[in-house]
Amino acid sequence: MWKWWRCLRRQEQGGPSSSGSRPDKADTEDYPAEWPDERWEELLEQWAGGISRYGLELPVLLLGEAHKPVSFVLGQGLYFLQPFLGAADHFVPALGGPGVPALAALLSERRRLEQLLVKLERRARR
Repeated sequence: MWKWWRCLRRQEQGGPSSSGSRPDKADTEDYPAEWPDERWEELLEQWAGGISRYGLELPVLLLGEAHKPVSFVLGQGLYFLQPFLGAADHFVPALGGPGVPALAALLSERRRLEQLLVKLERRARR
């Protein structure tokens, strides 16, 4: 989950984030949209492995391809509903991931979704 409380605490204490500028690297360390590509590769491999472990490659591929045109809207909806989806955070890590914010970032960026679908296709063909 995002470490937003660090930003708020620093603002209250008059720290570096109080100027209204972007938070420093320590504040965005757990913000999935700003992760480096290497970290995303690891996460996508974990998710693909978890999906394969449960034998869900085909359903995820079908849903992913079918919902690609609206994936950005779905991702933004997850960001909006994140406070209410606390229970869902328990299910997404079961597939090997950090939770709803990473899933929302995945859906919000089509290239990340495409990378996951390609990894799943390769695993399904084995």
